[in-house]
Amino acid sequence: MACRRCRGLMVLEEFCESIGADVSRKSMFTRCVNCGNMEDAMIFINRLKARSIGTEMQLSSMKLANRRTMERARAGLHESPASSHYEGGS
Repeated sequence: MACRRCRGLMVLEEFCESIGADVSRKSMFTRCVNCGNMEDAMIFINRLKARSIGTEMQLSSMKLANRRTMERARAGLHESPASSHYEGGS
């Protein structure tokens, strides 16, 4: 398995967490031997969620920009936004 950050080797490790006096909980996670990046199931799921939310936001902003461009084309406004602010002459 390759690390998502540096493409280094990921190894499986076990973590024992003490919850109470006589109670402990074991968790499994992966750790990169190069950069130390650690991932467990919860970190992996949260990163996937964040990535999908970011993708959805990018798609919606692209759709909005495309819609604005189409509206300008229909209205006959073919000039670039930068040229519309410039008033020539001195």
